[in-house]
Amino acid sequence: CGTRHCNTYDVYKIINNEAKRLIVEPFNKIESHAEFDSINKTIILNCYNGNAIQVTVPKEVTKIGYGAFEGHFNLTNIIIPNGVTEIMTNAFCGCTDLISITIPDSVTEVGHYVFEGCTNLTCVKIPNGITRIPWGMFKDCTSLTSITIPDSVTEIGSLAFEGCTGLKSIIIPDSVTKIGTRAFADCTNLINIQIPHDLKIIRGSFSGCPGKPKRSPIDKQQN
Repeated sequence: CGTRHCNTYDVYKIINNEAKRLIVEPFNKIESHAEFDSINKTIILNCYNGNAIQVTVPKEVTKIGYGAFEGHFNLTNIIIPNGVTEIMTNAFCGCTDLISITIPDSVTEVGHYVFEGCTNLTCVKIPNGITRIPWGMFKDCTSLTSITIPDSVTEIGSLAFEGCTGLKSIIIPDSVTKIGTRAFADCTNLINIQIPHDLKIIRGSFSGCPGKPKRSPIDKQQN
């Protein structure tokens, strides 16, 4: 991860199917850049270059772009409004001071390595609309102590939680049918691991974890 820099102050909103320049706090005093997708009529927040410790993304934004907040070490809290549908790859990668983030249920797509290296992130609620936890989403989030995986998730990608040394317990819902390579590898304090009864474990998925996966009872799946 590295810090991205942007050189404009523009944030846009859609008025009569056209993008209009918009002044919205906190983006009127800091550097940011947004892109208007004229085909899908959406606004992508591509780059943030401010130094605020708390940020609320403007409600006009529908996508958070590739590496938009990457490497902003002093950012501690960010609120994403309902209406954002996608968070792209590396969006918050390397935000080492990030403690909390609010992700609305409107988010249905998340890119790879979104929170990689967010070493102070302690707790995240994954939106109910997410069906796949992508590669490296929480890789090396060493302070992450709690994660709730919703029943909408069917797949956990490779390296998704690798190196999350603060995790002690994880419940993988019965909806999950696939776990990628090293998904929970080197979670050195992960003791309690519950997985679906019929889930096929790929070799190395829990490598370096002190606990062994325990399968949920068959009757639980049938009820």
